[in-house]
Amino acid sequence: SCNAYKKDDPASCNHLEWPKQKVDPLPGHGETCASCNKGKMVTRMVQKGDKKGQRFLSCDAYPNCKNSVWPDDGGNSKGSRRKDSRR
Repeated sequence: SCNAYKKDDPASCNHLEWPKQKVDPLPGHGETCASCNKGKMVTRMVQKGDKKGQRFLSCDAYPNCKNSVWPDDGGNSKGSRRKDSRR
């Protein structure tokens, strides 16, 4: 919460911060993106839908680069790569 927030004055503070969930890094986290060669691959977790809770790697240059890597069943992120060429 914000120290400047006043219950009677909702305009007193407009600072919002959503804490990010800690995600254990997958193999390949921090490597240079193979698609754009500019961004770094970061581990993310699916928040909704059928794959909720699953981890995957994606380029931190998103939305300019939409490269993502989904691990195979053994957790190896090198197993199943999906590149999205829409840049």
